[in-house]
Amino acid sequence: MCIRDRLVPMVLRLIGNAVHKYWRSRKTMGIDHLGNSYYIYQEAPDEPWRRAIKPASKIDVEDFQDNPVPIEWEMWLHWQREHAPTQKEVDARMEFDGVLADRVKVVEERDRLMQRQEREARGIQPSEGIEEGSKHFKDANADAPRPKFESWKPS
Repeated sequence: MCIRDRLVPMVLRLIGNAVHKYWRSRKTMGIDHLGNSYYIYQEAPDEPWRRAIKPASKIDVEDFQDNPVPIEWEMWLHWQREHAPTQKEVDARMEFDGVLADRVKVVEERDRLMQRQEREARGIQPSEGIEEGSKHFKDANADAPRPKFESWKPS
């Protein structure tokens, strides 16, 4: 068997895989409200399907706090759900997040009020120039002597 007989099928397979990868195997599954596009694709005909995202804007590598992907799409990307989410599901989650944020504000305000009442009942005055809820607020009892404990010794 000469080299040509082995080379021609190999080149045709490579061309077929390239055509499959770029034209036949990539399917758009959806676009979210942020403009991110979600795809399912296959590297080669005998390879497993993969899921991917094409972000609408460039994501900074050091930006770990804000995840620009809705949780439903995140679950789909990581194979935690079989079907791509609908826009109705994403909208319902966003509405729920807004309601939850409002509830958190109410609870935090109630907690600040209870802390203020507790301090007033104990006769503790906040330091001047520092707001009660700030991380620099110092409790007057913080400097109180603390009890000392000895290490446990088995008998």
